[in-house]
Amino acid sequence: MPVTPFHGGIGLALKAAAGRRFSFVLFCCTQIAIDLESAYHLFRDEWPVHRFFHTFIGAALVSTVAVFGLRPAVTAVLRHLARRPDLQRWIGPPDISVGAAIVTAIVGCVGHVIPDAIMHADVEPFAPFTSTNPFHEAIAVSTLHLALVILGVVGFGMIFLMGRPQKRV
Repeated sequence: MPVTPFHGGIGLALKAAAGRRFSFVLFCCTQIAIDLESAYHLFRDEWPVHRFFHTFIGAALVSTVAVFGLRPAVTAVLRHLARRPDLQRWIGPPDISVGAAIVTAIVGCVGHVIPDAIMHADVEPFAPFTSTNPFHEAIAVSTLHLALVILGVVGFGMIFLMGRPQKRV
């Protein structure tokens, strides 16, 4: 399924753990950009659905272009939203550092290729060097989905708890 929300679990967990050193919004952009390939092939009823963008090389290129291409626009939107007092505590500092962008691009690549390689037989993560997929069915798809949902729930919970205003004692 293109643009699956399950990838978001990885992003929420990392945002909770890394804070300013990771951009959840840019991570989501990488996931959508990578899945544009599979959506294109699905709509055209072409096999394989997962091609170059679902290799580590292709996903790294797409993630890097998405992150650095969209970073100025995402920063501008976050700056605008951060002006609202009711959103400030959730947005935090709106600037996305170069280091955070690099981490986000790497996580966007790996966080898309490995789950898709586990789930889909047509993913060749190490192409063009080999067509083998050592990740395929490494765990059951239901276990993969459950793990990604748990990561998302835990990540969201941590972000929610950390974003709540502290009571003054």
